Amino acid sequence: FKKNEMESDISFLENKSGLFLEKFNKLFSNKTSENQSFSDNYFIYPSEINNCIENELEEITEVDNFIEDLSYNFEVSGIRRDYSADLAEYIFSTFSNKMNPFLIGYNTNSIAHAFSYLVCGEKAEIINLNPGFSNSSHLIDIINKSNSKVILIENILNSVSENVYLSLLKMNLNKFIFFSLESSETISLLPEFLKNYFLFIN
Repeated sequence: FKKNEMESDISFLENKSGLFLEKFNKLFSNKTSENQSFSDNYFIYPSEINNCIENELEEITEVDNFIEDLSYNFEVSGIRRDYSADLAEYIFSTFSNKMNPFLIGYNTNSIAHAFSYLVCGEKAEIINLNPGFSNSSHLIDIINKSNSKVILIENILNSVSENVYLSLLKMNLNKFIFFSLESSETISLLPEFLKNYFLFIN
């Protein structure tokens, strides 16, 4: 998005924001995820706890502080300073409105990891779906059983059944879920109603 378009979206979302930090503080924890597994056309990259961060976790009660810390994490992960603050506000507003960030481009996992380190002091868990994956109930079960509070699902639009991500989006799984795709070529083929669930970040 261009910067002025992003600022307009942020303003719109902030007007609708609810009690995001209440939910955020309830999720503020640090647990070890299960071992990686491979079956049924998916692969899980488990989260990894950073013990140094674990000892320094503090509860964040102010929105501005959360956005400022998230912006700093984005800078550390390699995002330009003139973009990181807007991105932090955009992602905060997205989750506060019960929507999901859809990251487009390479190395998008660094954004999910930066967010996860702030929330729970560990990397995000990454689930990579291979073409042909169609078991939505199994995916929901994997996410429910994950100890990670932040999850990135990769390639969900690449030859994956629409029913898979629609079922997931309609569930309240008490997780922060990012989606990602390397190329924006297939985005134009998506039905308009998906904009009610995703906010795309290119």
